[in-house]
Amino acid sequence: MEASSSAAEKHNIYCTVCTEVFRSPRFLPCHHSFCLSCLEKLANKHGNVITCPNCRKPANLPPGGVKNLQRNFYLSEEELEFARSAGSDAMCPVHPELGVTLHCSQCDLNLCSMCKTAYHEGHVVEELSQLATRSKEAIGRELRRLEDYIRSLTEKTQMFQGNEKRARQARAKVHEQIEARHEEVVTMAGKHRDQALKELQEMSDGLEKDLGTVTKRVQEELNSLQQLQARAQRALSSSACNTEVLQVEREMTRGGRIKRVRDLEAGLPDTSYCPVLSSNVNDPQENIKRFIGSPVRQKVVNVSRIGRCGDGECHEVHAVREKENGIVEVFYGVSGDDFSKEKGVWFLPNGSKGQETEYKRRVSCVGHKSHIYRWTDSSARTFGSKGDRMFRIYQFPAGHCVIQSMELRQERGTEKCCARETLMRPKVRRIHNFDSNTGAIVRPTALNLDRNRYLLIGCGDGSVLRCLVKVFDM
Repeated sequence: MEASSSAAEKHNIYCTVCTEVFRSPRFLPCHHSFCLSCLEKLANKHGNVITCPNCRKPANLPPGGVKNLQRNFYLSEEELEFARSAGSDAMCPVHPELGVTLHCSQCDLNLCSMCKTAYHEGHVVEELSQLATRSKEAIGRELRRLEDYIRSLTEKTQMFQGNEKRARQARAKVHEQIEARHEEVVTMAGKHRDQALKELQEMSDGLEKDLGTVTKRVQEELNSLQQLQARAQRALSSSACNTEVLQVEREMTRGGRIKRVRDLEAGLPDTSYCPVLSSNVNDPQENIKRFIGSPVRQKVVNVSRIGRCGDGECHEVHAVREKENGIVEVFYGVSGDDFSKEKGVWFLPNGSKGQETEYKRRVSCVGHKSHIYRWTDSSARTFGSKGDRMFRIYQFPAGHCVIQSMELRQERGTEKCCARETLMRPKVRRIHNFDSNTGAIVRPTALNLDRNRYLLIGCGDGSVLRCLVKVFDM
């Protein structure tokens, strides 16, 4: 090993896998060192040929496995133990006998006391521990945002993985359709069958490649964020190195990582496609190609089931919304104009269902907070928007209607909903309840947007669905 390599190896006493001081370090053939336990984890995952985490070169393990690799003889166990027991502050490169305890804001450098006197007199200098404390506070704030992004990308990763599986299943189904139709007209359809299967092969390969590429991008960014999350959590511990705390804080607040995640999310497709068979079947003897059909890409709408509410006849969803804390709130009752059995229930993000609340009158959601409006009579239909505004359609006894805006007011410590200006006077004779159909057909009876502008759908059978396609923000 060259002198420069050995010096660099000796200077670096931290494993780049676990980011801690080496424990029983072992050389790979490329002369990079890692903890014995870290290499064992890689070997358990990849077998006898592992990839160096630093230079990405493949390394063949000797007989007997990782434990028979050459130990890093440049680093004695006493030196490593001293580094672990001496704390985590770095030593001054100019005065090796002194620890780094100060930070110069003007030069953005970590200093020892002698460097401050010799080179940074008159500069704004503060205790490194105080700066690290503020950095920990910044890390704590950014960590919460980071966890939200990780949760979002985790959901998207699972969604794209599901799309890949459905695309493969749809490919097999279409393949069976093509083969089945070919058997019916085998004497006439041989040529077109081969062409159709070729088109399916090319299209499916392209679809699966595209889906795999998107999933890989999201997974790689997710892995990167999770690694940063682990480092951030270590940085918040009492034993964290101040310089490491600063480095983590820089990466989280100044490295452009959040912008990169936002750009990644903005560039992700909202829709996916699966191959289906398009055909116009008339007389197979006259048009073999139309009978067998051709593979085409069909848009897939991802719908997840949040839960189901109600029992017996009391299960039709009348209003639904997602609150700021992620809880989905549902109001439901019987079909028609009888609101005496109106109830409410909520679902947590993990799908668990809360206790029911009886309202005994129709209610409307207002925004993403806890505001609701109780309908006072059957002559008015009051609907909340996805923001903090409401509108109502009111029918006078004479039969004519008006559409008015509504607002929430505080009167004597109580929140009250009041009508404001009249917006229009539609020429209708009677207000018809949109959910008055008493049939058993499962149909959408309530719509709203969640916090991420995905569509929430309440159904006549009590089901609550989330359509994972963003709706234009009206």
